Amino acid sequence: MLNPARLPLPAKVLVLLVCLGVLAWLSLAPTEDLPTVSLWDKAEHAIAYTVLTIVGAVLFPDRIVRVVAGCVAFGVFIEILQATMDFGRDGDWRDAVANSSGALVVVLIIVVGRRLRWGRR
Repeated sequence: MLNPARLPLPAKVLVLLVCLGVLAWLSLAPTEDLPTVSLWDKAEHAIAYTVLTIVGAVLFPDRIVRVVAGCVAFGVFIEILQATMDFGRDGDWRDAVANSSGALVVVLIIVVGRRLRWGRR
């Protein structure tokens, strides 16, 4: 089975950049160009950043703290861009919190997973 953490560094960086690009497009494109999703807005933000952080954590398992910090920073940066640029989008601190909570969910998953695995020994 393929272990994503064992991919060459350029491949891992490319996968992460593609994910960041898709998320940036979804966050910055005019609203009318986006697919319609019927979830609660904050849940959409949290899910997107949970997925982004999971991808980063799978690709870079030895750099979890940096991955989570980078995802939180990216989520805040996107909200700042939305607030300051004329893309027809509105930056919102609550969206930044939802983005960050999505990244922090991965930390919770990792901590619980490690404790469960440690308890089996």
